[in-house]
Amino acid sequence: MDGIFFELPVGLSQQGNIYKNVELLRTNGVAEKVFLKKLAEKPFTWQGNVVSIAVKSIGPFEIGSECRQNYLKDNSVTIPQIVRNLTLADINTLMVEIHRRCWVSFIPKQEVICKYCGKRLVADIDLDKIDYFPETKEQMEQFSDIGYSSIEVNLKDGFIPPVIPKITDQEKYQGITEQCYNRFVFRPPLLQDAIKHEAYFSDTIGFWRRIAIDCLTAIQKVDENGCVVDTLPIEFHTYYGLKMFNEYLTGIDLRSIRTELTEHLPTLPYAYYEPCGCEDQKDIPMIMEASSFFSE
Repeated sequence: MDGIFFELPVGLSQQGNIYKNVELLRTNGVAEKVFLKKLAEKPFTWQGNVVSIAVKSIGPFEIGSECRQNYLKDNSVTIPQIVRNLTLADINTLMVEIHRRCWVSFIPKQEVICKYCGKRLVADIDLDKIDYFPETKEQMEQFSDIGYSSIEVNLKDGFIPPVIPKITDQEKYQGITEQCYNRFVFRPPLLQDAIKHEAYFSDTIGFWRRIAIDCLTAIQKVDENGCVVDTLPIEFHTYYGLKMFNEYLTGIDLRSIRTELTEHLPTLPYAYYEPCGCEDQKDIPMIMEASSFFSE
């Protein structure tokens, strides 16, 4: 893909407007240095650096030219707030698009294992073959007008607020500890959330729990028709904090939350399907490792 113009699947949300149009800059010496200077202990900072240097603009917001000029002065990248405000889903998409449009359109020598015959293959991943899955395209069309302002997760077991001495016994909170709240509502996770907690990235579960508590906007009780009948006062998000995810929610509800936070928003996959080459000729995922991006 040679074009430097494309659209984001989610888009940048700024002051009630959604901006999806992206223009990339051609790769120069500054971009090459930033692309290749991976930060093993700060993977999301590195992704922010790559996007800041590679993206000329998103909608009316100019990004890359100033970041490149500043890099020549300071030999470092300051990630603009505009980039920090992008969803993680759009960051994933941008990493694929920048790699195939501004770097190279393949990732060499990736190991692929056929789940049918067990054969191990070493293949060059052709990034130009990556596209949104059909169900993702349908979702993008469905949400094209209303956007992705929230992620609702219906819980199977639900959350019954534990007693907090001197707080839940206050008159204004009477009855709260007897309610079972069965829906958590989140805002979309952003790059700035991941950067804030990237020190915990090696602990995937702990990392996403920290992002979840930062993105939590409402704890609701809904009836069988999905209508909200009660909302836990927002101050209890702080009172309970991470304990909600570490101690109070059940495993099945925690997995549902993690799945929705990581998979609800549309993004380009890091894979496409091709026949294995064995007798069955079944399609298998040609998966790339994110750590292989922007290799020399």
